[in-house]
Amino acid sequence: MPRGVVVVVRGERQNDGNIITNFALANCVIASLGGLIFGYDSGGALSRELFLKKFLPSALLKHDDEGDHENIYCKSEDRQPMVMFTSSLYLAALVASLVASTVTRACGRNMSMRIASFMYLIGAILTAAALNIPMLIVGRILLGIGIGFAIQSSLIYLSEMAPAYIRGALNFGFQMNVTLGILLGNFVNYGTGQIKGGWGSRLSLALAVIPAVMLLVGSLFLPDTPNSMLDRGQPADKVKKMLQKIRGTKNVEEEFQELVYASEAAKKVDSPWKQLLLHPRYRPHLVMCVLVPVFQQLTGINAITFYAPVLYKALGFGQKASLVSSAVTGVVNVVATCVAVAGVDTFGRRPLFLQGGVQMFVCQVVVATMVAMKFGVSGQGNLTQSEADFLLILICFYVAAFAWSWGPLGWLIPSEMCPLEVRSAGQALNVSINMLFTFGIAQSSLAIFCHLKFGLFFLFAGFVALMTIFIYYFLPETKNVRIEDMDSVFREHWFWGSSSSDDSDFVQLGVSGADSAAQSELLNLGGCAGEEYLLPVRALISVLDGCHDLTRLPWWIVIASSTLAMRLSLLPLLIVQLQKLKRIGELLPKLPPPLPPPFSGKSFIDQISLFRKERSAIGCPSLLWFLASFSVQVPCFLLWLNSIRRMSLGNHPGFDCGGTLWFNNLTELPHGVYGAIFPFLIAGLHYANVQISFKTSSLVKGNDLLSNLAKYYKFYLDIMTLPIIVIGFCIPQGSLVYWVTNSSLSVIQQLVLKDPAVRAKLGFPDKDAPTDTAISEEPGTPEISPLASPTRRWKKITLQNLSPKELLNLSVQVLAEGDKEKALPLLKLALEKDPEYARALIVMGQTLLQKSLHAEATEYFKRAITKLYSAGQPTEVEDIDLLILASQWAGVACIRQGKSAEGIVHLERVAQLEEPDEPSSKTHYFEGLLLLSSALSNVGRKAEALKYLRLAAAYNPDYNEYLEQYENENEDESFVGDLVGSRRRDY
Repeated sequence: MPRGVVVVVRGERQNDGNIITNFALANCVIASLGGLIFGYDSGGALSRELFLKKFLPSALLKHDDEGDHENIYCKSEDRQPMVMFTSSLYLAALVASLVASTVTRACGRNMSMRIASFMYLIGAILTAAALNIPMLIVGRILLGIGIGFAIQSSLIYLSEMAPAYIRGALNFGFQMNVTLGILLGNFVNYGTGQIKGGWGSRLSLALAVIPAVMLLVGSLFLPDTPNSMLDRGQPADKVKKMLQKIRGTKNVEEEFQELVYASEAAKKVDSPWKQLLLHPRYRPHLVMCVLVPVFQQLTGINAITFYAPVLYKALGFGQKASLVSSAVTGVVNVVATCVAVAGVDTFGRRPLFLQGGVQMFVCQVVVATMVAMKFGVSGQGNLTQSEADFLLILICFYVAAFAWSWGPLGWLIPSEMCPLEVRSAGQALNVSINMLFTFGIAQSSLAIFCHLKFGLFFLFAGFVALMTIFIYYFLPETKNVRIEDMDSVFREHWFWGSSSSDDSDFVQLGVSGADSAAQSELLNLGGCAGEEYLLPVRALISVLDGCHDLTRLPWWIVIASSTLAMRLSLLPLLIVQLQKLKRIGELLPKLPPPLPPPFSGKSFIDQISLFRKERSAIGCPSLLWFLASFSVQVPCFLLWLNSIRRMSLGNHPGFDCGGTLWFNNLTELPHGVYGAIFPFLIAGLHYANVQISFKTSSLVKGNDLLSNLAKYYKFYLDIMTLPIIVIGFCIPQGSLVYWVTNSSLSVIQQLVLKDPAVRAKLGFPDKDAPTDTAISEEPGTPEISPLASPTRRWKKITLQNLSPKELLNLSVQVLAEGDKEKALPLLKLALEKDPEYARALIVMGQTLLQKSLHAEATEYFKRAITKLYSAGQPTEVEDIDLLILASQWAGVACIRQGKSAEGIVHLERVAQLEEPDEPSSKTHYFEGLLLLSSALSNVGRKAEALKYLRLAAAYNPDYNEYLEQYENENEDESFVGDLVGSRRRDY
């Protein structure tokens, strides 16, 4: 029977009946057990406390004696053994999946499952019986080999065995078993954790043999799929009988012929890997097999799944509560996967992807905001019971969204869309990349959490937004499409049509050249409709045509010159933006922070209102100027890119020979030996742009909230270099000419704008150029001249060239002479150079306090406290001393304003610190206790006041005078007020 045109209605292949036999269903259930062994091993292996005590004692967290200011971001000092234990499995699975590709194609899908279950069984036995770390890691490697073979073979088996109308649900059986395995692992961990005697951890590891035995026994009775039987040269009659048995009907002729044609095409391919990686026809399949597993891991789900007990313990749930919480999220995972099974073949793949992406994005942002508010940059704070419950609910919503979207669909999409000739290679690539990123996340997630803090959740939210956009534009719907007919879906897609359609392929399938041309025209019209709605694509194409007709230049020169003209037209806006940003940079240090500092007690609304009021008062431009040029350049970039891409895909006149050198044909995708030049050049230019942009930026040099967000954004842009390489292989060379030109102009623009001569012409300051203007020439600024050196005597000092530390030393000398008015400009200049110089902030606060500017002084003390906590609990002697001084002075300033409660909070911070060993810090520490005692006495907290007063008197006998007064219940408590009013001046 010759093969005719594939009938597609609204992107869906019309099936011949909804028949699912018990034979096919039983085979799919057995094959899906490959997910059970994968899931059981992921079910919180690190929570087996008895196991950790024996093999990895350094990985256990301290949770019994944590103080109020314990850093939740950095909890474990020695993570390497724990990380190696977790990660070795996934590295082994990565290598095994590449080997399994060849085995699965040559020996059949069922044989690969037998190898998988056997290797996993041996690995489980070795792990449970392990006597040392090397034996443990060998067991993990064997487990990884088993998992690599299982994922490779099970998913292909399910996709080939299942009928098209229910393929999604049956394929989801794999993910259902993964979630059940995780849930069972959590329950087993909880149950065996109650066993006394030290063998509970070995029991939980030994129970992994049960799913391995189930898969091994079941795979012995599994028949191979008809696709694999034909691919391995088995007789056609035998294959047809197997297909009839699977489908439960004799009427399988059409599907059988499709299998035969697919098998014949597959046999003509000598090197599946070469075809998949290099042939333009398989470009959509390559992109999906690479980006889908990458995006699945960048949702952040493994960071939660692997370390859920650690995370909940760090957030204050305790040991038993952490396991219970992991079990709760496991139940949510299973229930949500059931929802996905019911909906994947009803609603389709794309709706589940998009809805899950939006829900995960919202949950990540809310979790990040909540953690930032409660723990800040320092990682210090506490969750109330209601807040902890709310956080658990958010995580459950996040897990549910993943479980019905990226969880199962991340495995389904790559396994069902590759043609037979590259199916094993595509699935191996999918599994290996998935394992590679799983390994990377398992290896680094705790360290990343320690460094990025709450920004890690924002980072994952950014990736979720990116992948949701990718799905919306680039993933076609594959619901109810036979696995042999996936090429028709890509040929109809607005983006992939050019790479998936080839005249030779159409002729082979029985489609005439006229039909092919008609389909191509429909493709182009359909692809433009959405773009034209948002961007004036047709108008720009008309302009480019006019330029080409007028100049008669080759198209690649027209594209490059039009890009240059566009960038020149945007240059005035960029210059205005830079002028505004210069003004913002001058005035921003004088403004209060836009968000309240940790421990300040201020609300976000009040702090933002104060920031906006102060910004308007001093004439600071809006912070939206940061986005001005970006908001115009991005639409222009998309307009040019989409317009030129449409011209390339539509075989615009002259584009087939409008290039030069290796890119002579602008309508083709990158291919051949030189095809990688443009993608890698574009990625390199992007990376260079990012480095140049942030090289001299002061935002990434600080430790405040804004600086940390800037660092996270730079990290995000750096990572985007890798997806850009992949994208570069998926767009025609005409678009790449524009992209390279635009990126090159961006690099040139940044380098030119950093040139001192250009900056001087535009009125921008040169940060590196010295100034000859003495500070004495500025009104209201003191002239400092009596500071002489052996070689330069009585010469006027150029204060702009002094470091913040030198300026602070000068200010202290001036203050020692009693001249506060001359010291203030020096301190302001020091803080302009380094807004987070803690010692300068404290001295500024002390100086303002002497001038009775209590409110202003308090703000400086709070900024110093925030800075000292920005990197966690201070450990250096100098930082501890500065924290004690800042807290004391903040308490004094608040009490002088009548804010006794807030002042006591600051003074109590001193009492919560450990007693310092350094003599001067110890003196300041006990002075803080004395001040705290006086403040507590003022508000009637006599017992606490007496406790701290006794501690202070035990250190300094001079305080016994106050202690005797207090113990004798002297009603004249004037010493309390005197202590606050006569606070000594420490500079």
